[in-house]
Amino acid sequence: MARKPASLRDWLLGSQAKRLVLHALLAEPERLWTKTALASSAGVDRHGGVDDHVAALHQLGLLSLDGARWRLRRAHPLVEPIDLLLQVLEGVPESELDRT
Repeated sequence: MARKPASLRDWLLGSQAKRLVLHALLAEPERLWTKTALASSAGVDRHGGVDDHVAALHQLGLLSLDGARWRLRRAHPLVEPIDLLLQVLEGVPESELDRT
């Protein structure tokens, strides 16, 4: 499957999937998430599309494992700045990155 061209809104986070996973987690901070639900929220494949994102968020301490589900650690010091960044990025056009 071909990669979607990077949009200006997604550039800071590296991909639309990363932005959408973070957005989903912050939009429902009390929710217990399966990898399948997170993948669905980001529009990526459960097998390979979200595994690295969850692994990185867990290693950063932003996610904790609760049984077989993942939970946002709301008290983590990165949560507030990431939430603010995502709010600001909502005002950035979804247009393709101009590479000229």
